[in-house]
Order: sequence, then C-alpha cells, then structure tokens
Amino acid sequence: GLRKGLTWVTFDGPALMAARGEVDTHLGDKTDLYVEVDATNVALLQFTTDVARVRLHVDGHSYVATNAILDIYGGRVDANVVVSPDTNSPHYRLSVKAQLADADVNRAILALRKTAKAPETGGKLSGRLNLEGVLAKGESKGYRGSGKVRIDDGDLFRIPVFGGLSRYISAIFPGLGFA
Repeated sequence: GLRKGLTWVTFDGPALMAARGEVDTHLGDKTDLYVEVDATNVALLQFTTDVARVRLHVDGHSYVATNAILDIYGGRVDANVVVSPDTNSPHYRLSVKAQLADADVNRAILALRKTAKAPETGGKLSGRLNLEGVLAKGESKGYRGSGKVRIDDGDLFRIPVFGGLSRYISAIFPGLGFA
C-alpha cells in the first residue's frame, strides 16, 4: 500500500505534513486519507527537489496526488499523478500529467547522467509529459504517452549523445557525436 508506494521518496530536509482521515490497517479497502506535504530537499528517485508541495488523497487502493509543485534545478514542475487498481489485471495503473518550466539544463543533465560533471550547454529546459500504463514489478507492460521538450538559449551540440565516444566521433565527423 502506501508504505510501498513511498519507497522511492526520501526526505533529506524539513517536512511539514498534515493528515486527516481514516487508515484501514487490515485490507486497506476503507482507507480514506488526505495528506498535504510541504518539504525541502526531497529526493524522488535520482532527482532532488529544492521544494516539494503536494496534496495526496488515498481512497481505498487508489492514490491521487494533485497540485504537486516541485521546485527543481531552478525551474518548476506542476503535476497530477493517479495510481489506481487496474480493472483488467491484479496490478495498478499509472497516469501522470506534468509540466516543467525553466529548469537549468546543466543541473538536469547532471541528475540524469549521475556524474560529477556535465557539459556546459547552458539554457533553460521546459516541457510537458502525459503518461499512462500498468505498473507491474518485474514485468514491462509498457507505457503510452506524449510529451514535448524545449531548450531555450542552450548549445545542444555540446550534449554527448554517445557518451565517451562522442568526442572521438565528432573529431571525425564534426557535430555527429553530440546532440
């Protein structure tokens, strides 16, 4: 249930949480819980936010996060996330609608690459994501979605697409090893 769903979240800074409602500790069917979180330095997988604010409603086995605001890499993510039982399987369905505005490209690349150094591309990263699919541990049920990414005032050709080989490929074919 709720504990398993939060295993990918780590609070590394102060967190204010307010909760009201009922928690069914037996089967969870009768759970009706509202939680509001306002926290700093929250790690979501490998991404660390400066500030995270979210409203969560747990209704039985459904989890609805609305008005999620994450200040991350100098930008902001606004998101709504729904996790609910899949009517066609014993798994859960995931639905995400998110928008990112004005994040620092270099900081985002550092988080994605998990390295100590990123190319100095500069620029601001914005985008949107709509994603749906079945969450099934150990099985890939596939996800469907759409999205858009935009980088303003950045040098895309400095992002190494082929990792360490990018420098060598670009020496032979200028620009090819980079985005």
